[in-house]
Amino acid sequence: MPFKKELTRISIIEVVDTLRIKAKLYILFIIEDFRYPLLFSCEINNVTNGKRSLFYGSNLRTKFLELKSKGVDCIECSLGTEITGGVSLDAGDIVEFGLPIKTANTILLALKRYLIEEEEFDLSQDIHLFIKK
Repeated sequence: MPFKKELTRISIIEVVDTLRIKAKLYILFIIEDFRYPLLFSCEINNVTNGKRSLFYGSNLRTKFLELKSKGVDCIECSLGTEITGGVSLDAGDIVEFGLPIKTANTILLALKRYLIEEEEFDLSQDIHLFIKK
């Protein structure tokens, strides 16, 4: 498991790419001291109950860019075995696999701050945390 200890402070190194497809937003990014790229996805128009996920995987960057260039409508549907771990929220159900919710939320807060600092306000407004009921 890549996240052996709880991360309390995270630095975003780079937002590699972003993509909006229909009512979905994808943000591919890199964090400091973590060997895998991360992919955040969410439904843009349904922030309260919308699906969202944060995945990581060794080949995620290459696969994401490949799927983007092919014009695939559902990136996360096509990632399959490229996903090593993550957190996903769908219809109120949260699934954690290899990434604790608390760590995922810490990463998303760092991403939101990074986007605000980079003056990407439209992207930062679509980032919402995972809330465990």
